[in-house]
Amino acid sequence: MTGTSAHSSSAAFRLPPLYCPLEPSSHPEADVIDKRAAQWMNHCPIPQDPAERAAAFVANSSPQGHAERLEATGRWYFYAFALDDWFEACPSLHDVIDVCGAMQRALEAPDTALLDTPFMPAYLDIVRTFRDFATPLQYNRLTAGYRIYHQCIPWEASYRLRDHLPDLNTQLVLRLGVSGFEAFFAMIEVCNAQEMPAREYDDPALRALREIVGLLLLWINDLSSFAKDARAVDGQNNLVIGLMNELGCTQAQAVVQAITIWNRSMALFLGLRDQLAAHASPQLRHFLTDLGNMVANVVHWHRDNPRYAMAAPALEVTASPPPGLDPAPLSYPSIAWWWQHLTP
Repeated sequence: MTGTSAHSSSAAFRLPPLYCPLEPSSHPEADVIDKRAAQWMNHCPIPQDPAERAAAFVANSSPQGHAERLEATGRWYFYAFALDDWFEACPSLHDVIDVCGAMQRALEAPDTALLDTPFMPAYLDIVRTFRDFATPLQYNRLTAGYRIYHQCIPWEASYRLRDHLPDLNTQLVLRLGVSGFEAFFAMIEVCNAQEMPAREYDDPALRALREIVGLLLLWINDLSSFAKDARAVDGQNNLVIGLMNELGCTQAQAVVQAITIWNRSMALFLGLRDQLAAHASPQLRHFLTDLGNMVANVVHWHRDNPRYAMAAPALEVTASPPPGLDPAPLSYPSIAWWWQHLTP
């Protein structure tokens, strides 16, 4: 399938609306935070386009966050984009494994870097900054989140380098892992200078909610960048492509199915969020607000982001639940467990 035919088939097809009743909020210093983080990135050995405004997205995800801490998170986000591009272009699974192992060790003990890579000094700079900002518990959560990332990057690379597409159930787990969102959510706690009690942070219902948000953020990316990914050798982790492969359907049918998956997951997010908020500590309540704000902002961020060949302007966004939206769990076991934590 060529990029032209893939794009034209969806352009002629009327898509169902995307369910997102969340309104975005912005940080008053988002532009300044983004500019400072981009200036820092200009001194890194890995090229990165500051037009992506990654740090602005970070800042707007936590409108009440501390500017200095959000800038550090924005640096990490810029850096993560660039590093992801490096991983995707790396032809050696051994090199991917070596780098992931060395970076995880550097995170756990930042003065014990194992590899002399061009990007390690910048990474260590960010790590030390977060060690200064974070409480021990917050930093342990960040380290645990990155352990998932460094585990899944080689796992994903093993499929890519074999030119093999995982089944969609496996792909969902891989996408969550390589996104690094578990680490990002831990960073948001640091940015807010708040520490959730362990009984709340480790609650399986909140884990489910974090996974839902992580995949919602990824899926809007997939819908937005499908034209780019359909032409790219390394674009096979896109949900739309995965659905086409899994269901044997056309692109237009897969896009409709992807929007349905988003809409059902959004409905679950809203129910679980409200359920957790009913008895939440102030820290958890703040975190839940930020999760919703992330989702709202990411739709707007992708609309304006030059990184993506934007299909999103063609998506109609609705604040009302689509008629006939199925409340049952999705059919993929790796995420169907989310629904177990919603009280009827």
